[in-house]
Amino acid sequence: MFRHGRKFLTGMILTLGALGLGGCGGEVTAPQVDPITAYRYTLEIANAGERPSGSPVLAQQADFIAATAKQFGATTRINDFEDDTPLGKMRFRNVIAEVPGRNTSQFVLIGCHYDTKKMFSHIHFVGANDGASGVGALLAMIKAAAKKKPPLTLRFVFFDGEESLYEYDHGDGLFGSRHDAAALEKSGELKQCRAMILLDMIGDRDLDITLPQGTDPDLAQRCFAAASKLGMTAKQVKWFKDDITDDHTPFKERGIPTIDLIDFDYGPNNSWWHTSEDTIDKIAPESLAAAADLGLAIAYGLR
Repeated sequence: MFRHGRKFLTGMILTLGALGLGGCGGEVTAPQVDPITAYRYTLEIANAGERPSGSPVLAQQADFIAATAKQFGATTRINDFEDDTPLGKMRFRNVIAEVPGRNTSQFVLIGCHYDTKKMFSHIHFVGANDGASGVGALLAMIKAAAKKKPPLTLRFVFFDGEESLYEYDHGDGLFGSRHDAAALEKSGELKQCRAMILLDMIGDRDLDITLPQGTDPDLAQRCFAAASKLGMTAKQVKWFKDDITDDHTPFKERGIPTIDLIDFDYGPNNSWWHTSEDTIDKIAPESLAAAADLGLAIAYGLR
């Protein structure tokens, strides 16, 4: 993902930001995830080492994620596709896992990416936070949701190819999310997608979830209200100063309400991002669970 400057939104969004924690009514009825489960799978993914798109390691990870989600009770499939990249044609694999809701005519898409950035240097990048943390959180969310039927169907998508090879543009980066959003549009499912909730880089011991400018106002309000009920502080969930391009972007561009739960402050001045310092010792089970619980609370609050 990358950030880009943007004028702060006005009106309701600024009001919500000033309040820090708003209210949207109703009790949070979502299940809460097991922190150990979230951490266990984050550790397992990170221990696989470097996982850039197109690598045998990442292909194995797709199979592992699909099998684990199926074990937890989700219906799973792997969507293989090819796309043009700055390095030529490349094969990608999106993993999709569904937990049916009471209402199956609409769904909430909950996403993360599971690839790591390809480094054209000698940096050993295992992406414990930037890649693995989202996977661990989503797998724990699937396990929890399968035990308590959600109001709407939850479609969990583990995106391949989020990381750009060189620089984010229409031909580099967000390969998996761009493909999935286009597929929803082609199939006519866009109108059935109630919202898209993204989790990215949410394992930092010093959790600091920052909502990008451009977040859907209703989802932002629900997020702040849920955070309050979950006992999260205004420091842990707040507005980010800029907009961010991430896997939610292709869905937002197609009119789907989106929210990106992202901690874009990883290490001093974000200095651990995309470096060899992004290791499992920086990750806390409590942070993974807090972000996952927040995502489920938002999803379960939608009708």
